[in-house]
Amino acid sequence: SDVNESSRLVGAEERVPATEIALAARPTVENKERAEENMATEGGDRPQPLPKWSYPKSVERLALEYDKVLGQPLPFGVVAGQALPLQFVVLLLRCGFYLCFTVFTAKISECDPNGKIVKPYPWWIWVALAPIAAAWVFLLYRSHRITLYPTWQINEHFDILGCRCSYRAWLGFSVLRTVLSCCDAASDSAFLGSFLKSSECLDSDENETWGELVKVTYGDSIAAFVTILPLKGWVLAAWTATFVDMVVVLLLVIPKWCDADYDIGSICKDDTKTEYSTFLKNEQNHGSAFMSIAACNNDVMATSVDTRYATNKFNKLRKEERKRGMLRLGHLPHAEHIIAKGVYLIFVKTLFSGCFQLWVQL
Repeated sequence: SDVNESSRLVGAEERVPATEIALAARPTVENKERAEENMATEGGDRPQPLPKWSYPKSVERLALEYDKVLGQPLPFGVVAGQALPLQFVVLLLRCGFYLCFTVFTAKISECDPNGKIVKPYPWWIWVALAPIAAAWVFLLYRSHRITLYPTWQINEHFDILGCRCSYRAWLGFSVLRTVLSCCDAASDSAFLGSFLKSSECLDSDENETWGELVKVTYGDSIAAFVTILPLKGWVLAAWTATFVDMVVVLLLVIPKWCDADYDIGSICKDDTKTEYSTFLKNEQNHGSAFMSIAACNNDVMATSVDTRYATNKFNKLRKEERKRGMLRLGHLPHAEHIIAKGVYLIFVKTLFSGCFQLWVQL
């Protein structure tokens, strides 16, 4: 391990960084071993090159500087700070649009005098979603360009449903999924607006009949708590549950004090502040904060590579520590990120928001 470390330092000035091959393939003993492992795991395939237009030149220059001076890939948290303000704007855009879209749908919906509670809202209301979805995708794509390079250095390839593909195909598929997630959330707001209008179409006798029906059905069952609120209250609660993860994410990523630098960092850690304390986490960093808010924004361009990036980074750091005979446990933060993301998806997104909404709709 000492020989590997010394050879890496001696040959640091002689290496010429490449932009279209893995940074692991350098003329040192340690990196030759790493390259052989990559060739074995990837079946002999070389890392997939990135188009020049897919990342900013400033990020590429910083990655080459890390490669030349430190001999390591560009850390994700160093560049994620510049993308965080874009994610904040998307989060505010989502909250404002969902609220306005609910009110808009309730205003244009009409009671049906022919027996139905409310007429179906017109199809053209979805035209209002088009500019919002376009702005949403544009901001997320700009965020994606900033953070693409460091994730590519670790993942090296792109895939769709487990099948390897080109970057352009992967990007198009990710944008499509992002648009569909935007439409899915907007449909919840449209449903709420239509339901609020339907409550106005019912007279007082029908509302009382509905309340008595709920008491008879659930009053003596394990779900007796349903009778605490009327149906309108439960539907409002189900829609509000979609904002719970937004509140949690804001408390997780916003610094307690304004001591964070939201810009691309440098090779000197003292130049930029990328680690800080938040309301829910004492040791937060730009990389973890970015992935948290990206998951809340349904940013498929970021979340589709997040788990694989954290897993690959975890495995590589662990192998490097074993080779050097060192036990610094530098790989554990990446394992912590994977576990935290799993807990968030299971409890906040699935059990609370998803299942609660499904139960109310049923």
